[in-house]
Amino acid sequence: MKDWLLGRWTNLKQAQSNPTRWAHVYLSYTEEDGLIHCKQWYEYRGEADPYRERWHRLSTISDTQVIVENIDNRDCDMLCTFDGVSWNGDVGIDCRIRDAKVESYFCLTESTIECYDIGLRDGTVIFGGRDPYSFYKL
Repeated sequence: MKDWLLGRWTNLKQAQSNPTRWAHVYLSYTEEDGLIHCKQWYEYRGEADPYRERWHRLSTISDTQVIVENIDNRDCDMLCTFDGVSWNGDVGIDCRIRDAKVESYFCLTESTIECYDIGLRDGTVIFGGRDPYSFYKL
C-alpha cells in the first residue's frame, strides 16, 4: 500500500471539468522517520499554505489489511482492505473532529485516489461532503 500511496497527487482533471464545483487540490504523501506525512493544499494558495496536514503510521495486519493510524486522533484510524485491485478504507465509528461525527471514504489504486470526508452533527453537515474528490498521481 505504501508504494502506491507515496508521491504527489492532483485533481486537476476533475477541477477543470467543473471549476465551480471542484477546487484544484494537491495531496502529498511522503515518508519521514517511518511516518507518513500527508499534506493537502489548494492550488491557488500554494503548498506553503496547506489546509490540512496529518501524520500517519501504517500498521500491516496482513497482505490484504493495513491500519492507517492517525497520530493526532487515534479514534480516526482507518482500516484499509485490498480487494485485488484497490485499497479501500474508512474510519471507525468513534471518529470525531470539531465535535462532528466523521465519515470517510478512501479508495487507492496505483495511479488514483478517490476520497471524501464529511462531518455531521445531529444530521447537519459541518464540513465536507460525500461527493468524492478524484486524484491522479503526478
